[in-house]
Amino acid sequence: MNLDKIPIEFHSFIPLIKKWGIYDEWERNEKVRNLDKKELTLLAHSLNSAKGDKLFDWLAEKSDDLELSCSDEYINISCFAMAYEYAKIRLKG
Repeated sequence: MNLDKIPIEFHSFIPLIKKWGIYDEWERNEKVRNLDKKELTLLAHSLNSAKGDKLFDWLAEKSDDLELSCSDEYINISCFAMAYEYAKIRLKG
């Protein structure tokens, strides 16, 4: 992962991005489904902050940047965001 493609303010999310940046939706969702309650809660709250909001804003703003939005870094961050959203749904359900 090229950290230069990830804004420094999001570097604290890198361990989660590496863990949850799984391209395959089925594999990613299966991993979320297999979390215990504590792990699911941690993932579901990992972006509940102003910094998390900024990460989603950054993804939206950069979606038209073809070079960046096709990069492994952008895709990994997007996959992490999808895992986060799915964890929130699982936690409620």
